[in-house]
Amino acid sequence: MKKFRTIGLLFILLLVFSSYAAYPIGGQSAYLDDLNAALQKIRSYIDTSMKIWETPGLAVGIVKDGKVILAEGFGKRDAEKNLPVTAKTRFILGSTTKAFTTMAMGILVDDGKLDWDKPVSYYLPQFKLMNEYATLHSTPRDLATHRTGLPRHDMVWANSAFSLEELVESLQYLEPSRDFRTTFQYNNLMYIAAGYLVGRVSGSSWEEVVRERIFKPLGMTDSGCTVPELLSAAEFSYAYDREKEKLTSRPFPPPTDKLMYGARASGSVNTTAEDMCKWMLLHLSKGTAGGKQIITRANLLQLHTPQFAGPWRAADISVSL
Repeated sequence: MKKFRTIGLLFILLLVFSSYAAYPIGGQSAYLDDLNAALQKIRSYIDTSMKIWETPGLAVGIVKDGKVILAEGFGKRDAEKNLPVTAKTRFILGSTTKAFTTMAMGILVDDGKLDWDKPVSYYLPQFKLMNEYATLHSTPRDLATHRTGLPRHDMVWANSAFSLEELVESLQYLEPSRDFRTTFQYNNLMYIAAGYLVGRVSGSSWEEVVRERIFKPLGMTDSGCTVPELLSAAEFSYAYDREKEKLTSRPFPPPTDKLMYGARASGSVNTTAEDMCKWMLLHLSKGTAGGKQIITRANLLQLHTPQFAGPWRAADISVSL
């Protein structure tokens, strides 16, 4: 049997905090020398790690003291054409998309259009789970914190021809594996439902809210919510499979695959190291960007506060499709 393992073009973000409000003893020159030396060590570490993990390419963004001190690409975004990764190379974020979805939810809570703790069925009458109690009591907070009692059921949405509405309506036929609010069970379906909820309460769509309320005010001009946006970018990365010494790029999903090809609140955001630094600065700046409050401090704190404490299993947090 042939063995292979997936080698993804990794997107690494380093969020760096500092306790210094000004330059340390020794002045600006010594500070910059120390900073440059530290960055060089980071670059060396990245180079070494890429060899160990056999990673074709990645991008790194580092924020320190409210400033971007590094936004840089390493390796290749297209191994066959020998094209390098840069700070402007787009990567699909996968499940890091979920943080954008909860940010969109928080913004709508600020607008008074959504309540973290009001039943989802209040906003979406078609939202039903097999467990009637869970149907009546599941809230947006429950969708976002993976505690509805529903396991992954990923094969329901992966390679699916369902629309988002059809997928939400299908939830009632899926077997729960735990009682409501007793166990953390990582769940892409609940985030797809959360994205549909964002679209319904906003009167538009999940991707429109993300573009207009997050990307635009942050100046994230090299970011998108769909595969077509990724493929139309000046630079984008491939993911690779390795079999022995050969790297083979993975094809992107075909347009007939509605959920994988289209906008999906569980994992379709694509962006660059430069733009993700702007995203990090939003969180470090207590929800402000360009002098404007994008999300209130109260709701940003909701996104940063642990919401569920309990036993977990490795299977509950395995990497999503």
